[in-house]
Amino acid sequence: MRNSRKWPGACCFLSLAFLFANFSSTIVAAELRPLNFSLHTGISGQKVYVASTLKDWDPLAFQMSEVSPGQYRIQMKHPWLHELQYKFVVDGQWQLDPSNPRKVPDQLGGFNSLLTMTEFKEDPLLDLQPGVSPPEMQILRIEDWAGRSREITIVEPARLHSVQNRNPVLIYFQDGTEYLEKASAANILANLSERDGLPRLIGVFVPPRDRIDEYSLTATTELYVDFFIHSMIPKVEKALALSPTAQERVLIGDSLGGLISLYLALRSPHLFQLVGSQSGAFLKANKVLKLLGSYQSPALRISLDIGIYENDRFLDGNERVSQLLNLKGWKYRYARHPAVHDWISWRNELPTIIRYLLTDANGE
Repeated sequence: MRNSRKWPGACCFLSLAFLFANFSSTIVAAELRPLNFSLHTGISGQKVYVASTLKDWDPLAFQMSEVSPGQYRIQMKHPWLHELQYKFVVDGQWQLDPSNPRKVPDQLGGFNSLLTMTEFKEDPLLDLQPGVSPPEMQILRIEDWAGRSREITIVEPARLHSVQNRNPVLIYFQDGTEYLEKASAANILANLSERDGLPRLIGVFVPPRDRIDEYSLTATTELYVDFFIHSMIPKVEKALALSPTAQERVLIGDSLGGLISLYLALRSPHLFQLVGSQSGAFLKANKVLKLLGSYQSPALRISLDIGIYENDRFLDGNERVSQLLNLKGWKYRYARHPAVHDWISWRNELPTIIRYLLTDANGE
């Protein structure tokens, strides 16, 4: 491990490799075999559905077809999950799957049927790859508008084979603590920096203090944006001794973090022109949609991804953003995955988002 540099306001230094040892080291399959459900009731003409952790247990989300008298079936895209809890809903009555003996408590005094899905595998980049040095972490404490100290985590991969004519790229993560702890982002940055021919990727992980108020385009959001642009970024980049261009900074966030990431870029295109939104919470985002609709130049490079098994409000919001981007003629990526609103999807899609945003943007 290389020596730690001295940082203004830094308090600690450690290897992050041990934090992410629990993630699988096998690859995500782009196309998995379909998931099939079957139920024999013996009664024709019933309304039979599958309710599950997909679509938040919506009892009407997945209607089964009667393929023969009293026999009902449905085929679905295999979700990006390791386990799935479910029940059948037959004429409004919830019941376990009689053909599946596995079950777990449902927290309501009953049980749910349980499927373990071994076919889904996670991206190997979640684990530090052979020959890749563990990343280093520094903490900067920066005071916000309310006088509260925020701990900004900066992760620097120990790039051994750096490309001499490439400047580092700073990736600013909303929900920073979660991206470190639940998305293995530090390992992903180290692996991509060392093995994918990308610039050296430095992660800046920013935790919220009042997430809903700061990310939801409220009055507090404006205080957060001002802090982010005029206080945090200058201090972080001074500590790093870097002066990146707008093409050398990336904003990435999940859910409400995806919303505030796009909003920050639209408000400050001189700082950010690369945005990754994971399951962006564009639910009642008329403010950001209006801003996006009236925005002229420079064109932003945006990656949107959403799970087809998420709440319909999330799907509808991302469709609206995608349609606006298409009308503007911008180059963007919009990916729909067989996933729910969770960190399994977000961490497995993160390497693809980073590659997409940086490949053309940095002249590759």
